[in-house]
Amino acid sequence: MEDERRIIPPSRIGFAFGSGGTLIVFQVGAVEIFKDKLKLPPEDIVAIGVSGGAIVGASLVSENFSNERLVETFLSFKKKSDIFKRRVRPGSIYSLEKLDKIISKKIDFKKLIASPATFIATASEVPDDETVFFSSKDPEIISSPEIMKQAILASSAIEGIFPPVKINYGGKAKEFIDGAATIPLPLKKLMKLGCNTIIVIRCRSSKIRKPYPRTILNRWAYGKSLSLKKTEKAEINFIREHALWVNLFVIEPDWLPETLTPYSWGKGDFEKAMKHGREVAERELKPLLRYYGV
Repeated sequence: MEDERRIIPPSRIGFAFGSGGTLIVFQVGAVEIFKDKLKLPPEDIVAIGVSGGAIVGASLVSENFSNERLVETFLSFKKKSDIFKRRVRPGSIYSLEKLDKIISKKIDFKKLIASPATFIATASEVPDDETVFFSSKDPEIISSPEIMKQAILASSAIEGIFPPVKINYGGKAKEFIDGAATIPLPLKKLMKLGCNTIIVIRCRSSKIRKPYPRTILNRWAYGKSLSLKKTEKAEINFIREHALWVNLFVIEPDWLPETLTPYSWGKGDFEKAMKHGREVAERELKPLLRYYGV
C-alpha cells in the first residue's frame, strides 16, 4: 500500500545510525539514496552514530553523504581477521588495532570537522555509565580532531569484545565503551537539537528470525541483540506516540543473509545486505522523496 502520509516541512533533519557490528553494512546500502536521489542541505543535517553506526555516520558526513568509500571498505574485507584481531592480553576477546586502522584510513577527519553538517558520536563513560555526545561542532574537537577519532573508536568498543578506550576530553582522562551500552538509539537527543525530521537506520528488526547460533560469540551477540532490539523499538514508539510534530522514518531490514552476523559473514553477504538496504530506504522514504519532488 502506498504511503500517503502528510509531511511536515522539514527544518532540521536528524539521522540516527544504530549499532550492529558487521550488520551495519545494511546501513551502507540504505544511505546510497542520499548520494543520487535525495540530496539534502548539509547545514540542516545532524547525524548521530552509535557503535558501528558511528563509523557509517562519520564517513557519510565527511564524504558529503556519498557511500562510495564505505562500499569500497566493506568489499575489501575478505576474512574475519581483517576487522577482528585476537587479543593476547586478558580483558577482552579482540584488540582494537584493526578497527583503529580502518577508522584512521577510511574517515577524513579534516573534512568531517569542516562539513556544514553536524556529526555526533556517542560513547558510554565508565564506571559512571553516562552517555557522552562528541560533536564535530565542539570547539575542543575542532581544535583536536583526534578526539573525534577516539570517540568513534570508543563508540565501537563493545563491552567484553573490545577493551575500553581512554580519551582526554574536558580536561580529564576518562574511559569509554560502546555507545549502545547506555543509549542504543538517541532519538530524543535529535529532538532536543531541533530536528523535526528523523531518519532511523537500524540493523535490527522483529521481522528477522534466525536460529540460535552455534558459536559462543554469536550466541552472546544474539542475546545482546534481543535486549537492544526492545530498547530501540521503545525509543521509536515514544517518538511516534509523543512527538506528532516529527516526521519519523524507520529503515530496518526485512531479512538479512543467514550467514551474516555482527562478527562474521559469508561470501556475497555484504553485497546482498547493501542491495536490500537500498531497496528498503527507497520504499520507506517515498513520502520524503515526493516532498522534495524526486
